[in-house]
Amino acid sequence: MQRQGYFTDLDDDQWCELGPWLDVRAPTGRPAKYQLRHVVDALSFMISTGCQWRNIPNDFPPWRTVHYYFTKWKESGVLTVIEQALMRAIRKREGRNAEPTAGIIDAQAVDCPTSGEERGYDSNKNVKGRKRHLLTDVLGLVVCMAITSAELHDRYGVRLLLESGTFPKTITHLWADKGYRGPIVDGVVTNHNVKIEIVANPSPHAFIIAKRRWVVERTHAWLSSSRRLTVDREKTVSSSMAMLNIRLCLLYSRWAAHGIT
Repeated sequence: MQRQGYFTDLDDDQWCELGPWLDVRAPTGRPAKYQLRHVVDALSFMISTGCQWRNIPNDFPPWRTVHYYFTKWKESGVLTVIEQALMRAIRKREGRNAEPTAGIIDAQAVDCPTSGEERGYDSNKNVKGRKRHLLTDVLGLVVCMAITSAELHDRYGVRLLLESGTFPKTITHLWADKGYRGPIVDGVVTNHNVKIEIVANPSPHAFIIAKRRWVVERTHAWLSSSRRLTVDREKTVSSSMAMLNIRLCLLYSRWAAHGIT
């Protein structure tokens, strides 16, 4: 079937950035029936529009094939590798060092109506679901992230981020909101030789952009602009993380090719 174009499809420059990381084929065996680019286009369509796996349009590869590659890339960890490599490429393009030296921490609670792993209730936000803990650089690019139950307080997510395998040892300074105050956070950042600066809300009665904190809030908006990510509908945390990885890979491939917009 001849594929029609969708607004979510990758352009040629994006695929040149993303494709070489995925198109690794064995020297022997049966040729692939479907193009990997069409598989990635199908994932992009699903994440952007929020459709179910079985409702992926018929002019894409079959949904089972798309799900097979999703599971394969999720379990191999290649999505995280691609995300980190593209993040460094974008930083170089913007005239910065590949490894960041400062970052911003924040967490976002999202509803998770599907029964599954790590679901809890955040009484502060009145959200029953999961919490996304993000650490970004000063450009808003995600350096590392973690997903937990929504009932876990933000301050406990710091340890998960700093002890993740992708946390750069070059980072020495962090900005965060008042939810990250206390001896628990101080002990974690001290052990990793990192200084944390709490940025308070400039005014509770007026809209004033908080120093540095707006960067990570914009990153949350980048993720939530995809309908599949406005609510966490995945049963497992690994699938939730993979969905975020794919969204970031799609964004980063565009920015690596055309610059941050």
